[in-house]
Amino acid sequence: MLQQCDQFSQADMRDCLGKHAWSTAVLLKNAEAETVAAIGKWDEDEAYVTVARAKLKQANTAFARYRDAQCGFATSLAGGAAGNSHEISRLACVADLNTQRAQRLTSDAKSLPPR
Repeated sequence: MLQQCDQFSQADMRDCLGKHAWSTAVLLKNAEAETVAAIGKWDEDEAYVTVARAKLKQANTAFARYRDAQCGFATSLAGGAAGNSHEISRLACVADLNTQRAQRLTSDAKSLPPR
């Protein structure tokens, strides 16, 4: 994501990455909803469907914690950089991780044979 915004000034780069972070949050939310729907249509015993729903909920919570921790670490690597550097690092990290998670959920959902 960072390379998509690196032609801008620091303030504009921050704004560009903020838009990417927001759009990937929407992408992730949609992927989560599609995965819930795919699990609901999954051609499997109800007991496994119930477990999968619960595990998805746990995984979503764990991912949000991981993303916060990982992006906090990535931000710390900006050190004593001035200006918007810390926020730029954080937003790029959030956008990248949201995109990766959404792609994984979409792939998992597509692998479930429907009834």
